[in-house]
Amino acid sequence: MLVTTTALAINETLRANKGYSASDIKTIAIVASSPEALVTGTGNPANNLAEFMQAAKGKSINFGSAGVGSGSHIAAEYFFKEIAKISAVHVPFQGGAPAMNATIGSQIDLLATTLGGGAAAQIAGGKLKGLGVASAKPAAVVPNVPTYAEAGYPNFEASSWMGVFAPANTSLEIVGKLNATIEEVMKDPQLQQKLTSIGFDPINGSQAQAESYFRAEVEKWGKMVKTLALSIN
Repeated sequence: MLVTTTALAINETLRANKGYSASDIKTIAIVASSPEALVTGTGNPANNLAEFMQAAKGKSINFGSAGVGSGSHIAAEYFFKEIAKISAVHVPFQGGAPAMNATIGSQIDLLATTLGGGAAAQIAGGKLKGLGVASAKPAAVVPNVPTYAEAGYPNFEASSWMGVFAPANTSLEIVGKLNATIEEVMKDPQLQQKLTSIGFDPINGSQAQAESYFRAEVEKWGKMVKTLALSIN
């Protein structure tokens, strides 16, 4: 089995020489997701995404991420270029920790990250301001951070998820049993509370639902990658 993240869906289009394709795998379960978010240092006068975007009109801003081709990088760049229509320069970091530290130190204007990537804890601890989350509803762990839709940008949602996969030739009987076992574990209230407390949303569903979810994610991220003309060999 393979336990991995949204990168699997992104790489289907982003990476030209992967050595595999999405057709080589079968989804067992998608277990949790964490919404993409935009955060800034506490010294920034903006308190939400609407205020930040209003102040950014006619200016060039910069945003950091944990690296080129990450989900946070792609989602943010697509949002700025295709939806918000503002000039934004990407500043890639070698990992989430240095990117987070640069944001706390106000060395960059914004950080594109996920709540589960440590942002939720920093927002709750008062070290960062959460400007917006790319989800249908505010996150339970930081309920005061508005959604993109509430900031005036509806119909844009993106998240990082964790999933479990198997080779494509694995029988449906086996993946069904694995899915049922995982789903039983995911019903544990303590596990659900722990995931929620760090910025993740637990996900429950059948193997067929998980497969459908994954294929939709391949299409969604593929559209963003192609629109931005991104490619990594």
